[in-house]
Amino acid sequence: MTRRCFLHVGSPKTGTSYLQNVLWQSRTALADQGIGLPLRRNDHFFLTLHLRDVYAPASDPARAADVLQRLDAALARAEGDVLITHELLSVVSREQADAFLARLGDFEVHVIVTTRSLDRQLPSEWQQFVKTRHTGTYETFLREVRTDPEHRFWSGQDFAAVADTWGGSLPPERVHVVTVPPSGAAPDELLRRFCSIIDVDASALDADVARDNASIGYEQAELLRRVNRTLGKRLRANRSAYARTVKFWYAEQVLARQSGQRLVLPAAEQEWCERASRDQVKRLTAAGYHLVGDVEDLVPVWPERATPELTASDERLLEVSLEAMAGMLVQRHADLDVIRGLRQDLRRARNQAAPGAAAPGLARRALSRLRRARA
Repeated sequence: MTRRCFLHVGSPKTGTSYLQNVLWQSRTALADQGIGLPLRRNDHFFLTLHLRDVYAPASDPARAADVLQRLDAALARAEGDVLITHELLSVVSREQADAFLARLGDFEVHVIVTTRSLDRQLPSEWQQFVKTRHTGTYETFLREVRTDPEHRFWSGQDFAAVADTWGGSLPPERVHVVTVPPSGAAPDELLRRFCSIIDVDASALDADVARDNASIGYEQAELLRRVNRTLGKRLRANRSAYARTVKFWYAEQVLARQSGQRLVLPAAEQEWCERASRDQVKRLTAAGYHLVGDVEDLVPVWPERATPELTASDERLLEVSLEAMAGMLVQRHADLDVIRGLRQDLRRARNQAAPGAAAPGLARRALSRLRRARA
């Protein structure tokens, strides 16, 4: 039988982290149903580095260097269907996509594009941009997206173009467009829609996962934007330096614990957003792709009451920054306690591993733990 390769190419901020958490946590259950996830989760990100031609040996992990060759070998060993998933596959060019599809010549390729209404995507993407060193204001971001069709927002959020980039050479029935259900839908509805494409029983998967990529309030995002501006070129030693320190810790742990104004689309931007949304629906429908979910989920539904104006005064930002600093000091105290305990473990392990002792492996393990704690 012909093996299938499902390429889940994004788009970003369409429930991809949630889906990937469930899928990677359920590898055994997926394998039992004939679906394999090749290599490791990080390898799927490393794959995007090569496809986008942004791999940098000096700043990327050594494991990323040969990911294409390792993927080829893993696919050759695979006995059933396989799934490759990363949202940054959505931003590759047509030539880059075609080159990768050529490597999958032994498979029947199916492309999966997850989509969400633009009124929800625009605030989420600005916040995501800010979490990756962006320094432009929300107002500037919206104006640039509205007036510049080449803005990098559209590279991953023009869903019809993403579907065409990856599926233009495939029969339209092998291009699957999944809509993210609106607020109020069952928590597992997106997962069930996704699993219906890969012929997997969603109820057999472990969906008890943390929701990564936590949202932050408008004031918190504005504070982070100003921190980015102050950081300048610092934390650029490697690709993960900023991500692990600022994005995953400062933004998604420290700032995400605070309450703030929910980031929404201003009333002045709603008219063009609805036009752009209906244009995407028209193009997706005309292409004849396999639509999973209600395509009308992509059309904004505006609240009956007026959209509140987003504000972030200097006084409010001072409150937010002081609360963040207090939280960071508490966390620093907890980290120092952990490090102190590990140092004590290391001293005991070294004593046990002294000449004539019988446990050198214990010292090595303690030293490894200490290095991780220091990092």
